Amino acid sequence: MAKEHRITVIAYNMNQWLKLIGDNRLLSRPVGALDKLVVDFSKAKFLQPCHLVSLACLIEEYYKAGVQIEFIEAVGDVHKYLCNIKFYHYWTPGFNRNRYTRGEINTALCLWQVDEEMIDTYSTEAKRYYEANYFNDKDLGNLSRPLQEVFNNIYDHAESPVSGYVLTQYYPNRDEIKLSVCDFGMGIPTKLNDTWKTEGKERLSDEDTLKAAFEAGVSSKSTPRNKGLGLFYLLSNVKELAGSLTLWSNNALLEYGNANGESVFRRNNNFFGGTLIDVVLKTDFLPDAEETEESEFIF
Repeated sequence: MAKEHRITVIAYNMNQWLKLIGDNRLLSRPVGALDKLVVDFSKAKFLQPCHLVSLACLIEEYYKAGVQIEFIEAVGDVHKYLCNIKFYHYWTPGFNRNRYTRGEINTALCLWQVDEEMIDTYSTEAKRYYEANYFNDKDLGNLSRPLQEVFNNIYDHAESPVSGYVLTQYYPNRDEIKLSVCDFGMGIPTKLNDTWKTEGKERLSDEDTLKAAFEAGVSSKSTPRNKGLGLFYLLSNVKELAGSLTLWSNNALLEYGNANGESVFRRNNNFFGGTLIDVVLKTDFLPDAEETEESEFIF
């Protein structure tokens, strides 16, 4: 008799959602003990990009272990949305998850499995797509740059056995572009602390390490391109567009976007093994295309 594991997807608050992801990690189950993973969307009412990218990583973990993936489909608008971004198709035989796949919804730029060779392609495609379809008089460099930084973070810090996932969604009624990226790697605090250990430096708590990671010049030195500016630039771009940034990594949590415009680093109440990044950019703060082109000649 086939052994299966079932995950019931409900749009919890983020504390409950992180617990759902953590409780269902394959790492807590004997290898080879399962034949099938059943993902039940029938009770889901609303799903955001941060839910879907972390769920995609979770499903990928089972899929890579040879577990068959089966979906109980959602209903109503949630079902339509999942169909439009082709979520149900991603783990069918022959589907190439790390190549750009155009979805059926104009406001979303496809769920995508992060592939190192496609980082620039996806970032450029996101910029061009939203400029052509929604913001033809605006410059979206502040979208493509954060995408590149969060992608590079996966390869520079994660060492993830499961490839990360990204989803970009535009909400016209809120004047927001939301992009979410997830990986199941060792997490930013662990990677940095491991680097510091080789340099004879003292180990810090996860939250203090994450805070240090956002300082210019702090780096794990994991790749030649890693100059310690990625997360610093990511937050800078978010600030320029009056946006928000939430990042969960191991036992650490960053929240930026409060009324005081301060970055808050604190302990994550629900351990998240890896890194989950949720970025909101306010489109009404996008610079004009001509304004950006002129400013480029100043430097």
